[in-house]
Amino acid sequence: MRSAAIGRCCCVLAAILAGLSAGQSVPHRLGADEVSVRESKYLPAVEFSAAANSVPVEVRVLDRSGSAVASFGKGDFRIEDKGTPQTIASFSKVQREGAAVPRLSTRAEPGPSHVCAALRQPRSVLLYFDDLGGQPNELAYAREKLLDYLGGAECNGRLPAGETMAVVTGSGLAIENFTADAAALRRTLLSISLHPRAGTAGFCPLITSYQAWEIIQIGPDTDANQLAMMQASRCGACGSRDCMTVVRSRAEEVWGAADGAARDTLATLRNAVDVLSRQPGRRTLILTSSGFLTQDFILQQQQQSVIDRALREGVVIDALDAKALQAPAASNARWDDPWLNDPQLDYWRLSNESGGFSPVDSAMWEIAESTGGDFLHDSNDLQAAYAQDIEGPETYYALSFVPTGLKYDGAFHHLKVKVTRPGDWRVAARYGYFAPAADEAPLSDAQQQTLIREVLGSDRQAKLDAVLGAQAAPGGVHATIRLNPNTLALKHADGRHLGRITLVLALLTPDGKFITGERADVSFHLTDGSLKEISRPGEGLPVGATLTAAPGSYRLRAVALEPSTGALLAITGRLEIAPPEPREPDRNH
Repeated sequence: MRSAAIGRCCCVLAAILAGLSAGQSVPHRLGADEVSVRESKYLPAVEFSAAANSVPVEVRVLDRSGSAVASFGKGDFRIEDKGTPQTIASFSKVQREGAAVPRLSTRAEPGPSHVCAALRQPRSVLLYFDDLGGQPNELAYAREKLLDYLGGAECNGRLPAGETMAVVTGSGLAIENFTADAAALRRTLLSISLHPRAGTAGFCPLITSYQAWEIIQIGPDTDANQLAMMQASRCGACGSRDCMTVVRSRAEEVWGAADGAARDTLATLRNAVDVLSRQPGRRTLILTSSGFLTQDFILQQQQQSVIDRALREGVVIDALDAKALQAPAASNARWDDPWLNDPQLDYWRLSNESGGFSPVDSAMWEIAESTGGDFLHDSNDLQAAYAQDIEGPETYYALSFVPTGLKYDGAFHHLKVKVTRPGDWRVAARYGYFAPAADEAPLSDAQQQTLIREVLGSDRQAKLDAVLGAQAAPGGVHATIRLNPNTLALKHADGRHLGRITLVLALLTPDGKFITGERADVSFHLTDGSLKEISRPGEGLPVGATLTAAPGSYRLRAVALEPSTGALLAITGRLEIAPPEPREPDRNH
């Protein structure tokens, strides 16, 4: 391998498999569901199966006023896995990590001395705006509050070191790659507005989506239907003989639009979780929406798919109600919201549509609660909510346990976290996890020993076939290995080609001393088309990592192990990391 002259950078595993790495050109872009990568720092030591099966649980405890409680210890918690008490293996109290500067109340440009401390742990935040429902002013208000937060969070036009964000909308109109460029984020956010297909202004009767669902699913005797018929009569939309038909037709139109918007929102949300799952560090998805309904079976399935995927990938979803704090509308304010002098119908209208927790909030609450996130509603302080969601809660507890008798069957395990100390506490934690599937079982001790031996070795093993490459990267080297899929033992099931490899990319001194390494456990679910494309000469399955090291001479070692067969690939290359180029003096000073 040719030597490379390199500069400085942090060590981040790159999921090039999906074509996400900057500067990399991947001719065939694999689908989001065709590959999953679990990355970690690599040290040449055996990780016992108990440690590999450890289940982390983040727990927040709030008192009756909603304030975080920071005084608990390990003995104050109890974890149950499918109803069986578990032994807490590790426990720590974690304080919020933020920038070392005060937050600003406006979006004033920070001065030259505005410097943020680098984060101890990377965090990736995906900002999801639901532009398919609600009112234009609601979406605009939430967007402005987020911009106000970013104005105080940025440091010389950048997010704190270690933090990246991306923006996506329910309609897919505004999509931004993960970036630390605050100006790019602002441009994307300012382009977001309510999608033209949203809104129902000008129609009579003005039937809401939940009202339409009740009319269609429950029938004409509901308060929802009676309210719509009285409105239709008042505004002259129908006569006494055809009001039932007019209201039913309008309800079907409204629910059809609401159902379609909810399906699109959930599908895009699911894709957003997939994208976020490939990012480093603490992964948070912030859903800003005026609410949507998931009343029917198909929508419930889609919603559960979002939750399941987030739980599998360790993505926390926080939800913010863009309607903020609402007050009931004045009586007789408009023809479409009349005070009907009917206590029963007036109560239905106010309880379902005028502030407070309403049916359209249910989906957001369930998604956030199930993934260990927060749901903020009936509050105008969206700026503070964005701060907490992005930077994390002020205090939380990091617990872990090793499940008793865990089976590698991919089954869902329901978790229940309790506080044993007497008092009125609210406990927030994810409500479950998925056991690893059979092909996700950790490497055996013997396989781990083999991996260590090969990482520290020097001879080439060639049961698998691949090409190793390297290119300059700030602070080290970016190494890439392209595996020939024809040498992998792929299985065919449900129209996909399934496989799994464990890859280690490491830097060693010329005499074989380990310096640093990155590990990737990669699972493949390739379509026929993708397999055909990456099997072409010069293609392959690319995986890469950026390895940080001081200037000097090194051996670059790549080892790939196929757990199902024990097949190995080990390649060694030699390279030079040169000191960074001296900077030109600033002639202006």
